[in-house]
Amino acid sequence: MALADLLGALLSAPLARAFGQLPIVYLAPVLMFSAIMLLVHGPKHYAIVQFASVLFSFALYPAFVVGSQLLLRLARTYDLDPRAHSEVIAAAMMGSFSLAIGVGGMVGGALLDRLGFGATWSIGAYLIAPAPLILFVGFHPTVMGRPLAPPASRLGSSSEIDGETEGRR
Repeated sequence: MALADLLGALLSAPLARAFGQLPIVYLAPVLMFSAIMLLVHGPKHYAIVQFASVLFSFALYPAFVVGSQLLLRLARTYDLDPRAHSEVIAAAMMGSFSLAIGVGGMVGGALLDRLGFGATWSIGAYLIAPAPLILFVGFHPTVMGRPLAPPASRLGSSSEIDGETEGRR
């Protein structure tokens, strides 16, 4: 599992660069839902648990890496300087993941004791299931009021990024 975690973390940036940030964010909940369903309803075998762990790793780590990049793009979309808000974005990402782990651990532990493994994980899967649609609608230009800014890798140097941000003001 540690190898899958390491591989998921190391491949996050290249995958985002190759496929784009939004497809990675759309795919993460699908992989998580698949992994949970495999754990709950799949054959009870060690290889299945390992494969589900790999799916979790390739969902969580890229979402974490791409999430911060996507928030920087959102800052540029709404004419905010991403460098001025990068510390807040980093703190928000770490805080949200830490809160999710802490609260999820406590609530999940209580639900596991009360409902059992299959029911608890199924609840989590069905809570995750609508996430791709919610993200798609949320990032739609009609909902955002303008199209999402291009990734920084397409803008080139930092002076071009500054000019692009200044040009929108």
